[in-house]
Amino acid sequence: MIHHLDDPAAGLKAILNVLRPAGGLLLMVYGTLGRVGVYPVQEMLRDLAPATEPAPERIAMAKRLLGVLPQTNWLQRSPHITDHRGSDVGIYDLLLHSIDKSYTVMELADLLASVGLRITTFAESALYEPAFWCKDEFIARRLNHLSHIRKAAFAERFLSFIKMHIVFVVRQENPVAQPVPNLAAVPIWATKIDDKYPDLPFSGGYSLQSTPMNVQFTAVESQVVRLIDGEKSIGQIMEISGLPRSEFDRAFLKVWSNLHGIGVLFLRLPQ
Repeated sequence: MIHHLDDPAAGLKAILNVLRPAGGLLLMVYGTLGRVGVYPVQEMLRDLAPATEPAPERIAMAKRLLGVLPQTNWLQRSPHITDHRGSDVGIYDLLLHSIDKSYTVMELADLLASVGLRITTFAESALYEPAFWCKDEFIARRLNHLSHIRKAAFAERFLSFIKMHIVFVVRQENPVAQPVPNLAAVPIWATKIDDKYPDLPFSGGYSLQSTPMNVQFTAVESQVVRLIDGEKSIGQIMEISGLPRSEFDRAFLKVWSNLHGIGVLFLRLPQ
């Protein structure tokens, strides 16, 4: 959680010092655009409840302020920021924490690059794929030439609700890339998928960062989904399905891009 460090770059350098050449890390930071409503309220509370006061009094003042915020206030209007509605701990962490740094995609990429790290991919990558959200094919084609970081930055601006970024990070010289499906790879479900998404894999209803989404699979795509058991390779699934290669490829690409995009389907690659 480098967003709570006084010097995030120093924290990243310390991690880099112990990161193996082929190693990686999962990093989470706050997203600026999705937390637009948070920071004005933090500033108000610095005047109303300074850090010199006891925490219970500061929390009580935060509750009073939250109780009188108008509906025009950005925090009131945001359906995505709900931390302050659950507990005193949530109020303190969201609104009273002494250090709270947030990042856009480009700011995070620049920070990582400054210490010798880079983003390989984003968790819940569907959030960062413009074509997933922008249904104008002409606009989507205009973005094809962009790097995956610049596409992610476009999607962040397009959606404006991403309140945290979770990224996989490696050393800049590490050539590792996001795995690409091939016939030898084995698609596997995430741990405890039934607990996180009880309707999957046979339904497309789910949410990302408090935003409901719905992907409707065709009969052919649903057939492919049902054959994924964590044991069969993509080639074996294709053979069992009886589908022609071109039709199977289209169906699997749709299944993979959507279910991997929400973090419930992964690949085990051959050694």
